[in-house]
Amino acid sequence: MGSMLTRDDVESALVMLDPAIKAILAGHQGGLPDTVWGPPMVRVCVIHPEWEASPATAEVWAYEEVPWKEGWKDRNACTAFAQQKATTAQRVGMATSILVAQCPDMLVAGDLLYAGGYAEDIGGLAVGVSGARGIADEAIAKMVFLTIIMFCQLYVEDLRKTGQNMIA
Repeated sequence: MGSMLTRDDVESALVMLDPAIKAILAGHQGGLPDTVWGPPMVRVCVIHPEWEASPATAEVWAYEEVPWKEGWKDRNACTAFAQQKATTAQRVGMATSILVAQCPDMLVAGDLLYAGGYAEDIGGLAVGVSGARGIADEAIAKMVFLTIIMFCQLYVEDLRKTGQNMIA
């Protein structure tokens, strides 16, 4: 038996959250603090124990994609950073900002010192985001994580409504 979580659920969560992610990335246009350091985009990486070898990834732009500028980190680095943030969060079962600020003794070689990874338990679902400022990355990661968990909780409720009390 596999997990009730599917890659389609991840895609649905990203579609649902797309307007909110874009609003966060474009916040400076409304007079809010700038949430990006370079390109107005983020890479999202979702890992789960059953498909850890092949994480679900996506790229979200605040508005239309713009040409890559000199001085911006390599686009592939954003993907690698998002995956590393997710992997670290999954290993420690907490947000990477909390790890760095409150539990630096748990850092190991290869861990990034940036916010942007989110998990709530060791070894389970984790989300990493990279491309914006760390605080914005982590807010987006938490939104994605909680939306995916919401879908799973709704699936459980639907199973209970049918009288099913265990996963078949």
